[in-house]
Amino acid sequence: MIINFHFDIDDEVINLADEEIPGIKDWIEDLKNFDAISFKDLILSRIGENLDYRNSVHREKYANVRVVRDSINEEIFVYDEGKEKIFDDILKRFQKILQAIKATYDQRLRANGQIDFDQIIEYAFEIIKKLNLSYKYVMIDEFQDTNLLQYEIASLISKDTNLFIVGDEKQAIYSFQGGEIEVFKKAIDEKFGKSEDMSVNYRSDKDLLEFVNTVFEKLFANNDLLIKDNFSASFQKLDPNSKEKGNVEFLITSKDDENTLDEKEAENIAKYIKSIMEGKRHPKIKEYIDKKEKAIAIVFDAKTKIKTYKEALNKYGIECKISGGDNFWSKDEIKDIFFVLKTITLDKRALNDFTKYYLVGALKSNILHFKEKDIYELLKRNEEIDIEKFIPQDYLSQVPHQLARNLFVKSGAYLTYDNFEQTLANIEELISEIIALENEYGYDLAKIVNILESNIFEAEKEDAFYESEMANSIELCSIHSTKGLDYPMVILAQSSKDLLKQSSSEGIKFEKFTDLDGKEHVLVGFKIKEYKPISYRVLSIVSKLKHMEEKKRLLYVALTRAKHNIVISINDKPANNSYAQMILSAIDENFEELQEKENIELEKLQIDIVKADDLKEIEPTKEHKEYEIVPPLPKLSFPTNDENINIGSLNVAALIGTAVHEIIELYHDDFDEKYIDKVIDKYALWEYEDLIKQKIEKFKESKTYQELKEAKEKYFELNYELEGQAGRIDLLYKNENKWIIVDFKTGKEKDYSSQLHEYKKALEELGFQNIEAKLEYLDI
Repeated sequence: MIINFHFDIDDEVINLADEEIPGIKDWIEDLKNFDAISFKDLILSRIGENLDYRNSVHREKYANVRVVRDSINEEIFVYDEGKEKIFDDILKRFQKILQAIKATYDQRLRANGQIDFDQIIEYAFEIIKKLNLSYKYVMIDEFQDTNLLQYEIASLISKDTNLFIVGDEKQAIYSFQGGEIEVFKKAIDEKFGKSEDMSVNYRSDKDLLEFVNTVFEKLFANNDLLIKDNFSASFQKLDPNSKEKGNVEFLITSKDDENTLDEKEAENIAKYIKSIMEGKRHPKIKEYIDKKEKAIAIVFDAKTKIKTYKEALNKYGIECKISGGDNFWSKDEIKDIFFVLKTITLDKRALNDFTKYYLVGALKSNILHFKEKDIYELLKRNEEIDIEKFIPQDYLSQVPHQLARNLFVKSGAYLTYDNFEQTLANIEELISEIIALENEYGYDLAKIVNILESNIFEAEKEDAFYESEMANSIELCSIHSTKGLDYPMVILAQSSKDLLKQSSSEGIKFEKFTDLDGKEHVLVGFKIKEYKPISYRVLSIVSKLKHMEEKKRLLYVALTRAKHNIVISINDKPANNSYAQMILSAIDENFEELQEKENIELEKLQIDIVKADDLKEIEPTKEHKEYEIVPPLPKLSFPTNDENINIGSLNVAALIGTAVHEIIELYHDDFDEKYIDKVIDKYALWEYEDLIKQKIEKFKESKTYQELKEAKEKYFELNYELEGQAGRIDLLYKNENKWIIVDFKTGKEKDYSSQLHEYKKALEELGFQNIEAKLEYLDI
């Protein structure tokens, strides 16, 4: 498609357009006559008639036109010359301001004898230029993740040596840390007289590779428009080494009135896996599960709904692990960034003994990295602590996802973690989650942080879940975290969701690109109040194109992790910009027709279709009662009156009660010392460590603890609401045929009979029978 906003199209361009769409030459000439047809109507009429991506005749040739077509609306035809001049003027002034800020920043760093992470790389580049390095061979792995400055450093090191690089541009999925496909292609063009294609795949079975080749021959088709397509991967056919066929399936979930689509899809996936475990399909995968070996990866573009899928698997008696054994929300880097963001939102003048634990978490984080001794001294002085003094002011003025990225990536904090590449991938997932929340709630940092906190709190309750050997067979993970790994079966979940919702729509847009003549351009755009300058609108389209190209590469990584089976889970009608729609378009299918088929016959491949009705005989493992659950009450409602604490603050006493309760809830299986210390650190209760551990020891000696270990059904913090009265039961478990209510008390004994009676009455009204209620005192 060729659009020229100045109406001065030369003959060469007109002839080129006419070769692509016969007859359009007459229409373009008519543009000069404004009485003939409006520019907007012309473009829309020609796209609707000749470039409809839903028409299979044109699908292959114009596969990439969809993003541009869908971007065309009223605003793209608006041009305000006055506001464009204002934009140019602001941009020039803004450039001068940034140059002054950068100069001042560099001067202060020099005065303090400091350098930042960017300067480490820049200075390394300058130093290497002055050194006489003599290496015979230089090898660089994972070259597709290289940025321009890293490439220039590598070029200097290998100037007079033999350079050998290994990379796959189709697996370039780290653009958030500066990895650029353009750098990969530039290196191939500039440095190498010879390249060796590695087309033989030693991982996947034949039918899987046939499916991958069919899909990505279309998705990676090179369709140059007005700019050089230097952000897209090139297609390379994969040849199988395996003689096995393998299997590709679509798992179809239809909408119902009782559950959300996520819940319904999660249940279908759980039923599908349970049917394998029951021997109804895929015996080879069942064999892996029976041997407690790695068998199935359920992969997600982002793990924001992972709790829903974990609960569905648990309902059907299927244990799993998350991201190689760690819950995403429990990872140190996620908690570090949460603590800093949370502390920024707090009123520093009103910090109490409870909310100070957020401050302690922020100070201890790898972002601010205060020593514990220094933190203790700060708290001891009881002075107002403003962590914003330790954060660059330009970070604080940014929207939440940019603030999070700069705190972690631009600051170089990610380098302080083991496996920093995986850490970066986890942070990118978090940033995608924050962008999705921004799209839903705006830029309210406090609101976004509160939602993140609920995810982290829920994750902490699940840490002990991952110890089972059976959990090794089934994994819930992001696509990023699977890179370099393989699994007998890969299930792609949430393939129908709109991937463009993760793309930021606000702020300053910046892109580098190369035109068809090879000239490089840098373009900046931002809004002038409600007006969107031409550069901003162009960049919006380019950034969407780049975002979707990276999503194609993520899909490639996901599908090429599988050894024997690929399952694409598709729910309801897929969004236009979804993994499911990419796949369906590539094989000339649509969702409506898919629901009526038993399988899809391609030239060299059959794709089987599994529907909800095919799984209706699969039943949950456990009987699940229906309770009316209300949002969790504040954890400070946990009562305590501990006279052994020689302090004048009931808040600290309450924190000790909360910590003891949390340790019992999360780690009652074995009370591992490191997990107990983790909770003590969380609430900054180091002075009371011995007291807390003594209370835990007392509980371990109790009859309640012995019964709890043997109980098959147990629930902590069961919230209820009856007749407008809300409450929460600390612990409910089933001992033989009797339900036992336990209310923990960390203080002295007194009469709580009315409270126990209320709990018992609430459960009776909820349908429980044969109930006993008791107190468990943990005073020492």
